[in-house]
Amino acid sequence: MSLLPPGINLVRPPAGAEPHLAFETDSHDFGEIREGGAYPLEFKFKNDGKGPLKILQVRPACGCVLGGVEVEGKTYQFGDPIPVGAAGVVKGTLKTAGYSGDKHTQVDVLSDDPSLPATPESPFGQKTLKINAKIIRTFEFDQPR
Repeated sequence: MSLLPPGINLVRPPAGAEPHLAFETDSHDFGEIREGGAYPLEFKFKNDGKGPLKILQVRPACGCVLGGVEVEGKTYQFGDPIPVGAAGVVKGTLKTAGYSGDKHTQVDVLSDDPSLPATPESPFGQKTLKINAKIIRTFEFDQPR
């Protein structure tokens, strides 16, 4: 069963014209942060392959991460070709309201890069971006009367 958005056709790139989704880093550690805030993050990438790249979907592992994709400073439409050499960013926001302690989550990026590992949802091209934080909850005490 594919979890790709409707209208996205999954076609293997031709031999010799394979894209390559290269991230500067595949993890982000916020360290200690306060509960209740929304913390932005970015994962920068580039197509350093030999053919156009397609990002098919971005799936956060939980509702505490929201995000989107931009390529060359413009909002990206899933399935559109990303030219060789073009750069982009997977943007996100970690929402911390109601959480405390160690938080480990991820965002899966499905693409047509055949060098990335296959999954049941994506026959080729899934990259996992990891997000970590230690969320500190501030306690409020009633004031004496």
